[in-house]
Amino acid sequence: MDERILESAARVFLKHGFARATMEEIATRAGITKQTVYARFSSKKVLFSALASRFSKIVFRPEQVENISKGSPRAFLMEFGSEVMEVLRDAKPQQLFVVLAAEARAFPELASETWVQGPGRLRVCLRQFLDDQIALGRMSIPDPDCAVEQFLGLLVGPLIGRLLFARPTYFDSEERAASYIESAVDLFLAGYLTDAGRQACAERAGGLARSASEGEPSRDRLPR
Repeated sequence: MDERILESAARVFLKHGFARATMEEIATRAGITKQTVYARFSSKKVLFSALASRFSKIVFRPEQVENISKGSPRAFLMEFGSEVMEVLRDAKPQQLFVVLAAEARAFPELASETWVQGPGRLRVCLRQFLDDQIALGRMSIPDPDCAVEQFLGLLVGPLIGRLLFARPTYFDSEERAASYIESAVDLFLAGYLTDAGRQACAERAGGLARSASEGEPSRDRLPR
């Protein structure tokens, strides 16, 4: 039931925006009564928050961060970037982002809640990873919070800017997106890796190279 309501809500919010969307139209599209919608979601704001959260769960679980942090810094950032890009290249999250951006000033509390659930969670995850790498001596970062913004800016800046101005996306294929992620990761790591970090990347690259010789492709390489 919740899935049907959320799917209906997505269509209505994308069509009208948050302010002009009605719970009645959402219920009609879902083929249920308005009372049923309210029984599941107490208000339009709660429903929109649930919908935004549905497309914002692109953050690693704490145990995943801990395990991956012990491997290659480059491997972690490549996986992190791929997950983020996979969601942001999807049409529905793109459209919901535009709707939220348009309504942010009129509904600051809603915008703040959605930020915490989506971009905020990404930042917490990335900051935890950077702190782990600093503690391991693999990265030297004077200002980790600034570094978080730098990496996310490299990763999604071009896509977000194009979305807001309704321009065609640069990432029009899986291959082009993967190539961009790889370039962004290497550019970021070039500024912060220590010798120990380069060694960790090299060890990972060596392992993948051996796997590639047995039939598995290698995408990891030591940043120059």
